[in-house]
Amino acid sequence: MRNTSVYLVGAMSAFYYSGEYERATDWRKYANNKLFDTGISVFDPTNNSHEHFNFPKEYNGGVIFQNYTYLTKCDVLLVNLDKFDDSIGSIWEVGVAWEHHKPVVAFGMCDKWSSRPHFQSLFTAIFDDVESACDYIISLYSQKI
Repeated sequence: MRNTSVYLVGAMSAFYYSGEYERATDWRKYANNKLFDTGISVFDPTNNSHEHFNFPKEYNGGVIFQNYTYLTKCDVLLVNLDKFDDSIGSIWEVGVAWEHHKPVVAFGMCDKWSSRPHFQSLFTAIFDDVESACDYIISLYSQKI
C-alpha cells in the first residue's frame, strides 16, 4: 500500500521579489499539515527554496529537473491561483500535469484567464480557498491502494 502524493504549486518568485514570500509558504504549510494528518504525502518546492534564490544561476537547470521528477511521481496537484498569471513555473507545472493526466485541484482566482476555455480545461476542480481544496483532495484521494 502506498500513500497518495500531492505536489503543491503556486507563485514563488513573484512573492519573493515583492517581499511577500510568506504568501508563497503559509498556504503550503497549512496544506502540508492538513494532508499529512490523513496520510497523504506532500512535495513542497518552497522547502530549501532560499538556496535557489541565493544561487539562481547554479540552481535554475536543477530546479526544472527537480520539479519534473516530483511532478511525474505525484498523484495530484494542488494549485494556488494567486499570481498564477505571473508565475511561469506554475504554468509549466500545470501543463506537465495535464500532459501526464494528473488531477489538478486549484483554489483562489486568476482574474486574467478565469473565463478562458484553455485555462479552465487545465483544472479538475477550482475552490475559493485552500481549506476546501484540501477537503476535496482528502475526500477523493486519501484511500490507500
